[in-house]
Amino acid sequence: MIPIVQNYSSSLKVLLSLQSSRFPECDFRENKWQISGREYIVDSYFPLNGKPRGVILGVHGMTPYAQRDERLVSIAKAFAGVGFGFLMPEIPDIKNAFFNPENIKDIHDILAHSISLYGKTALFGPSFSGGMALAVASFADVRDSVSAVMTIGTYSDGQKVLNNLIENPDADPYAMLIIIKNVGQDFFGNNPRVWKAVDLAVKTDTGKRDPIALKEYMDTLSPEERQISEKIIYDPLYRIRILRQVKGTTDELGKKLDIHQYLEGIVAPTLLLHGSHDRVIEPSQSVEVFHKMKQRKKNVRLLLTPFVSHGDSGINLSKVKEILDMVDGFKFFIQHASL
Repeated sequence: MIPIVQNYSSSLKVLLSLQSSRFPECDFRENKWQISGREYIVDSYFPLNGKPRGVILGVHGMTPYAQRDERLVSIAKAFAGVGFGFLMPEIPDIKNAFFNPENIKDIHDILAHSISLYGKTALFGPSFSGGMALAVASFADVRDSVSAVMTIGTYSDGQKVLNNLIENPDADPYAMLIIIKNVGQDFFGNNPRVWKAVDLAVKTDTGKRDPIALKEYMDTLSPEERQISEKIIYDPLYRIRILRQVKGTTDELGKKLDIHQYLEGIVAPTLLLHGSHDRVIEPSQSVEVFHKMKQRKKNVRLLLTPFVSHGDSGINLSKVKEILDMVDGFKFFIQHASL
């Protein structure tokens, strides 16, 4: 009975810490891991006192801040505050907003190294990184040492996700620009300056993060280059037009990102958390993963919640049932991530 109460208490503490942005002090370190001839920067957040009750490997999303994204740092500190060690590697391709299925191997190698150091390790990942975390959890050499998996806003069918974004003029602009960055070079032809404008727009989230950097670069473009760049960055219908012209490339990328093939191999208890109003990856994607895992008799929980959009979270204390669902969902993950 005591562990059950402790897990509920820890779940509530994590959620309240995320809501208040107040976190207990923890031991933060920047580590450099040498794995298979490559060096990875891995940030670690551990409790100050005693052995961690479990270790979680968090995979960052597509943001130039990578593992230092304040949203993921908050999650790491919140879990460290209830006794977990939280590891966050920097994965350059994901940081630079490239869809690269080869990053699954990077995550696998880092996970295997964590297992060699700490034993069983849980996995955490948002969005497309969550899909890659699910894939890694299925690998035969590590799956029995994955204690639990938690995803936020993940996906099942990569091709469907990309096509839904391509055909939606109200789709999240940042997500659309990431897709264009990955598949639109054929459209840009021999004009790398336009491609660089798109790349900079992604890195600055169309100027929201660093408006001066984007403006200064745009001022260096010719009138024609600037006109094309601005239409790509700010005109959703023009973005759709571009992506329709390279749909074959987009479809091929989507197929490579598909995670259906990995679900059979997952043995770890899995929590699929998804915002009910997610504008980037529709909640139906996590629902699909849930049903496919259930069909395979996996230990999986699905939590659709209004508290989470694509990468952000918050708690409205007026919604009691939803809060209890969140507490129960996090309790499920904490229970299985604990050693």
